[in-house]
Amino acid sequence: MKIEEIYGYSNAEETHIAYLALMIYFYDAYEEVFLKNCFVKVEYENISFIKFDESLISSNIPVFNNFIISNLSNSSYGVICTFDSDNSIINRFGLTFGDKAIILINLNSIIRRGGLPVGNSLSGEFIINNSSKIQYNFTVKNDLDNRVIKLL
Repeated sequence: MKIEEIYGYSNAEETHIAYLALMIYFYDAYEEVFLKNCFVKVEYENISFIKFDESLISSNIPVFNNFIISNLSNSSYGVICTFDSDNSIINRFGLTFGDKAIILINLNSIIRRGGLPVGNSLSGEFIINNSSKIQYNFTVKNDLDNRVIKLL
């Protein structure tokens, strides 16, 4: 599994990243991974671990304008399925070979300042079955020219 891209969605003033979207690609042909066994670690000033919420899943909907974003908390992440040939993500909450999904995270509720301030860095991990880890890190540029910004 790998994180292909990371996007952020800023607050209206474009001073903080309020939401994160981790674009993941699953290419392990041997084992199905269930989202209930995957956690996201977010590191900024402190460490937060968030888990999958089965009520916050859909397929092929707008990334930052949907019911998932409006229901995310500081302890849960949501998923948008973008490619799922065997319907494993939607039907069983499992990732199988070739699946692509977007992990949505509410930084606004995790970071008490109202999200990740521009010019700051954030790191973390997507943890699979408490064993495999995919690390991510990025720095937000100082001046945002759009509410949606590519971070990685």
